[in-house]
Amino acid sequence: MGSEEAAAAAGNMASAQGDAQAARERAADERQAGADDRKWLADERERLADKRERKANEREALADEREHEADERDRQADRREAALIEHQREIDERERELDERGRALGSAVETLEQRMLETIERSRALLALGSQRLDREEAAVRRVEARRVRQQAEVDRAAALRRQSRSAIEGFAATEDEVARIHEKLAARHPERRDEFRRTAEQARAMARRAREVVRTFTD
Repeated sequence: MGSEEAAAAAGNMASAQGDAQAARERAADERQAGADDRKWLADERERLADKRERKANEREALADEREHEADERDRQADRREAALIEHQREIDERERELDERGRALGSAVETLEQRMLETIERSRALLALGSQRLDREEAAVRRVEARRVRQQAEVDRAAALRRQSRSAIEGFAATEDEVARIHEKLAARHPERRDEFRRTAEQARAMARRAREVVRTFTD
């Protein structure tokens, strides 16, 4: 009778060990599958992020080139403006010469007509200069707005990466919670190994808590 009980106990122990081993293997397989899925998703997200980054860099380079061209146009406009100012100075100088000549020759009417023509020419030149300056200022505003849009796109990409990381960590915490739940069931089913199963369950819960603490840093 005693040998039969011992054999039964040994059979129960072997069965419990087999169940525990199978549970550990299933949990390990689930963790490995979850890790593989997360790694694939992380690699895919990284590939997409690299692709978006390359496109963003290309757009940035194109924007910088356009800005360089706009700056060159501004410098050319400044040179034209300087030339126009010099031309205006020459007009003023001719006007003074005409005044002196008019006084010397007594041709007041001719001097007045010439002065009027010079004034009209000067007014037209100043209007053209003002229009060019307005065009340059408008172009500068557009460049500033384009730069702001690019910076906002960078911020949006960073926020998307944070959301992806948070989702991956939350999935890991959920897996650890499931591991803890399975080991709690095993502890209840096999009292002789309750401590071992509960230690494993507590370790899994601790990992889940740490993961959720990391998640909270994404929202602080």
